[in-house]
Amino acid sequence: MAALPLIATIASTAMSAAGTIMAGNQQKAAGRWQQQEAERAARAERAGAQRESEQLGRRRDLASSRLQAVAAGSGFSATDTTALNLNDEIQRYGTYQAQMAQYGGDDRATGLNAQGAMARFSGDSAAAGSRLRAVGTVIGGFGDGLARYRNIGSTGGGSGNNNYLGWG
Repeated sequence: MAALPLIATIASTAMSAAGTIMAGNQQKAAGRWQQQEAERAARAERAGAQRESEQLGRRRDLASSRLQAVAAGSGFSATDTTALNLNDEIQRYGTYQAQMAQYGGDDRATGLNAQGAMARFSGDSAAAGSRLRAVGTVIGGFGDGLARYRNIGSTGGGSGNNNYLGWG
């Protein structure tokens, strides 16, 4: 009966260490999941930006085509200097818009990927930290257990010398 506190200390220490490791592993899993979600969102951002860029390119081409039709319909030549200059401006601005749409999507995707990498790093760090805390818990529990075991005989827990380790 005198060893019951020692057994309870050992069991408590083991459960605490196991719980600490389990919590760290859950944080690691959560970090990995967050990274996967961020990568999925990044792919969606890039795809959305590509679609927007393509739409802007189509608008540019339609504006250029409309310019040629209006120029031809008004009696001017589609190859008139003014029409050509306007068409060049439409092409430059439309291309700029399409490139900016793609850049914006790529930039947002890069940010999402960075967030995912940080989530993974945070989860991995939490798991590593939990293992270290578990080791500390075990060492602390071992020390508490030894102290309790050592003091069994000195606390008046029975007759004679109950100091099983031969200390003191």
